[in-house]
Amino acid sequence: MDAKIEKLRRVVADGSHNAFPGLTRFKGALYLSWRRSSGHAMNDGEIRLKRSFDDGESWEDLRTTFTDKNYYEGFMAEYKGRLFMFGGAYPRDIEHPVWMHESRQYVSVSENGTDWSAPKEITPAFAMRFWHPVVIGDLLYVAAYRAFKNYQGTRMEVDLLSSDDGFVWKFVSRISELPAGNETSLLFDGEKLHAFIRNERGTLRMKHTEGDFTHWSDEEDFQVGLQGPMACEINGRRFLSGRFRGASPRLGTSFTNRTETRFRTYVYVPEIKLFIEYADFPSGFDCAYSESVRLDDRRMLTAYYSQHEYGGQENFRDMEAGSDIFLATVRSDLLPEWGRLTPGAMAYLDKMKVAYK
Repeated sequence: MDAKIEKLRRVVADGSHNAFPGLTRFKGALYLSWRRSSGHAMNDGEIRLKRSFDDGESWEDLRTTFTDKNYYEGFMAEYKGRLFMFGGAYPRDIEHPVWMHESRQYVSVSENGTDWSAPKEITPAFAMRFWHPVVIGDLLYVAAYRAFKNYQGTRMEVDLLSSDDGFVWKFVSRISELPAGNETSLLFDGEKLHAFIRNERGTLRMKHTEGDFTHWSDEEDFQVGLQGPMACEINGRRFLSGRFRGASPRLGTSFTNRTETRFRTYVYVPEIKLFIEYADFPSGFDCAYSESVRLDDRRMLTAYYSQHEYGGQENFRDMEAGSDIFLATVRSDLLPEWGRLTPGAMAYLDKMKVAYK
């Protein structure tokens, strides 16, 4: 196990496909959400919820109202003193696969973390998915992605939306029109809003905007296939996590060699304006989709899911097999993994006054 990971616990492990966790603090407690189903692409997904008052050492089970449809996420955000939960949902159609339906976006809200309102479809209602809404100033913002299908195939679109109540959303700007761009994580640094865009046909892309968030920069290539991206700033450092796709980056997920996938975290090094690999977690196959919160001045808690405990089973099929939810205590103050540096690279880092030993 990576030395930066001080402690690792399996907090959900019942043989079901437990995935897509959300992790947040609300009124002094930690809340952990995840999707429980019989498989990644199955039609019986519902959102489960746990709460901890001791930084994840012990958990109690809570109820949610995301059980009446085939839900895929339960991303949470504290906003105006209430806890909001956002879930993308499909019909519970056992005769047709998920990809034959359009996803709709729903929201539920709680005053105390235990009693949740009935799911309500966001307004305006249309086929789309949210990816980890964030609070910036007085508003909620989210990158919402959707697919358009016609005789030429499928075109993807990622838009920036804002809301002042969590239910009614307004279009702000177009983030991306990559042919296969979807899950997009947002990170606001106080001046610029950064977007990290999953690219199904290649490597992760990055863009930024400032001012009124209406004009985006050109795309930058992360040069690594990273799926389910999640960016955050903890203890003064920017971290970017996701599923490292080690094989066939030009192909979609279903055609990628999943034995070479890993859950990894990268850290931004401002002196060279690059993200460098930071930590590699016990993981494999269908995995990642993390969220992190600050634990103390030197540590963070990271929730993620992985199937590596099930990969050796007979007739294992990752889209149908079980997966577990893990909670890792991670040091946030250590050096990134520089790898084997050449003399020229060492001289460059010395010149930039970047520590690498």
